[in-house]
Amino acid sequence: MSRTKFRKHIVLHSIAAWGHNKPLITIAILIAEARKDVVLTILTNSFIHPKLLGELEKLPQERYHAIEAQINIINVVPPSSDPIRIDVEVVPAFESLFKQTGSLTCLSSGKTVNCADLPSPSLAIVDPFAQYLFDGIRAVATPSQVPILAWFTGSVGSLIAVWGPSHLDGKGDACLLVQEQANKTGRDIVELFHEIFEATEGKVMQIPGYPPFYDYELNPQQVPEMTIRGTATFVTMAAQSVKACDGIICIATSVLEREGILACKEYYESIGKSFSVIGPMAVFRVPESRKNENDTTKEVVEFLDKMQAEFGEKSVLYISFGTFWWPQDPSIFIAVIKELVSSKTPFILAHPSPLCQFPDELKQVITESPYAMEVVWSPQERILSHPATGWFLTHGGWNSIQEAIEYNVPLIFWPFGGDQPLNAALISLQHNAGFELLEVRTGEKGRQKPYRCGDASPTFTPESARKEMMGLLDTIKGEKGRIARANWEAISNDAGKVWEENGEARRELDSLLERYLN
Repeated sequence: MSRTKFRKHIVLHSIAAWGHNKPLITIAILIAEARKDVVLTILTNSFIHPKLLGELEKLPQERYHAIEAQINIINVVPPSSDPIRIDVEVVPAFESLFKQTGSLTCLSSGKTVNCADLPSPSLAIVDPFAQYLFDGIRAVATPSQVPILAWFTGSVGSLIAVWGPSHLDGKGDACLLVQEQANKTGRDIVELFHEIFEATEGKVMQIPGYPPFYDYELNPQQVPEMTIRGTATFVTMAAQSVKACDGIICIATSVLEREGILACKEYYESIGKSFSVIGPMAVFRVPESRKNENDTTKEVVEFLDKMQAEFGEKSVLYISFGTFWWPQDPSIFIAVIKELVSSKTPFILAHPSPLCQFPDELKQVITESPYAMEVVWSPQERILSHPATGWFLTHGGWNSIQEAIEYNVPLIFWPFGGDQPLNAALISLQHNAGFELLEVRTGEKGRQKPYRCGDASPTFTPESARKEMMGLLDTIKGEKGRIARANWEAISNDAGKVWEENGEARRELDSLLERYLN
């Protein structure tokens, strides 16, 4: 029997991808502030644990202390060198919480939680890529005891395209067929994924609210084998999770995806699943103090200050492809960077990816330019919030897009895979609020003609990529650039209202809590 003041208990978990976890701590904060009778337990691993604590501690002190007792962040997974390790230890941890037996000791902090002191969980919010926890929860609890909400940290368009029904041009049936055939035949899941899910025929796709595109355009870049295997594994696991879940939470907003959201609500509710959109995520954290800045951050800020003094506001191009992605054809990337240097365009290049190919030639080109800076890790939010930053050249990951919305910095896209090609098309074509580089595409599918090009087609060479960047630098300074920036600012302004008292995200979260906690 629980001896706590809390009436309800929510358990949350995501795989060890920071882009999935950063918004997870945000929703935990928002729920804790909305419902003082709710305690939340985040089950995580040693890599993510300090990052979650760091986000929590960014809150203003008054807000932090008001919810501190409501949020338990517990590392139950021993350290591992495997980047795609499955955190199966969260399964027995959930069972202990559900049965209110034993205790959980955080392997990072040493903090111990007595499971009998907490209510038995009445709701779980779980990353769909963590199918192991979906299975683990259902082994001990029925849907009426613990509903599971799938935690989608991407766009609605990607949810539809990869896991949605065929009548919305989704490939959900193909996803399920991959796993079904693997179970039936014992064949390698990557081979089946390639044969069934990734098979393309030049079909024109029409996701609700998105511009039309050819099916092969979802693979605009050649990617490493490890990426293909990881994608096949996690995409098929997520298909099983979508099938098993009781509802879906998606970090999306009708400011960007009104038609897609309406289509998803209609479809998922027709099959008995709730569908909630609560994006973009924002908790109004306290600005980071310069007192605690590391040397890299100080150097970055000094560079931005210098560029602002010399070139003015909105003059710097920030380049980052996230923590994983990186161009696999160095000749194309070098050609683009050399064009930026020769045009004296101020830029900061971040390259934290383990896939990064950073030859000495490229490093020398950047080092010799007084208007260029390269760093392995970048303080992205500091860069985006600086008045010198004018454009963000990005892979188009959903978290990067949300941060660009928050700081009102328009985007130039160089997408690789996942939801990125859809995000790029949505913003650059549907909303005319950014631009996408096409000549940088690589690989068999990437170098086929894009739908938007009509009868013409890019040539996909280093020289054509250089010329495309040269033309784009002129474009963003002209009328088309002004229109794209104005459209992006309108999106940013509208998205900034979704968490107001009667805003879309606030209403959706209140409705979700009413449905599952009352």
